[in-house]
Amino acid sequence: MVYFAKWKVVLILAVCSLGLVFAAPNFITAKDAETLPDWLPHKQVSLGLDLQGGSHLLLEVDIDNVIREQLEGLVDSVRVELRRARIRYRGLGVEGHAVRVTIRDKEKAEDARNLLRRIDQTALTSLSDSGQVRIDLTDRAISDRRNSAIQQSIEIVRRRVDETGTREPTIQRQGEDRILVQLPGVDDPERIKRLLGRTAKMTFHLTDEQHSLEIAMAGRVPAGLTGRISLANSGRATACPTTIPTPGA
Repeated sequence: MVYFAKWKVVLILAVCSLGLVFAAPNFITAKDAETLPDWLPHKQVSLGLDLQGGSHLLLEVDIDNVIREQLEGLVDSVRVELRRARIRYRGLGVEGHAVRVTIRDKEKAEDARNLLRRIDQTALTSLSDSGQVRIDLTDRAISDRRNSAIQQSIEIVRRRVDETGTREPTIQRQGEDRILVQLPGVDDPERIKRLLGRTAKMTFHLTDEQHSLEIAMAGRVPAGLTGRISLANSGRATACPTTIPTPGA
């Protein structure tokens, strides 16, 4: 017959009792767990997706679109710099992972290359005999932009998932361009898709400080501009700072 010392029996019973106390909140609802005395634990074990069920989504980041937008922004910068330097050009556009532009005056081609080289220090800027300047994105720059885009996407997804109040969601990168999202207890994946599919958009409105405020308040907005007039609570008419040049003006 196996014999246990009394102190061992007491110790085993104490450990088992302590385990039952900490496990007790898991046998009742979360609402009832909050009503337990302060000296008792309230935290419940969070069940994973395999036990609790929920939503499993795999998102893909459109890396090609990210790179394309970066190149389009580079095109705009090239256009601004060449116009500011009064260097005539033609054929400005995107070609693969590069921006190319042909300088009309070959004597200024070298100056143009030096000027455009400062736009993006990580890119390779070259000049051909025909006067064409190319700004090529390096593999390292593309990789860094990809990683940055995915990290930004993960942060955006995390902020939007937090709006649902989901406890302990799993949001992590998977592979080169995918994001894994697991939401335990969320049984409406379509709602999550709509939430994550929202497009964030920011607009800027520039104040027109060149024309008369009185003329605009009288309803005669200057040509080529669009504006909006509002009335303050005091009854006095004021102009909102949303008067901006319209395209083509």
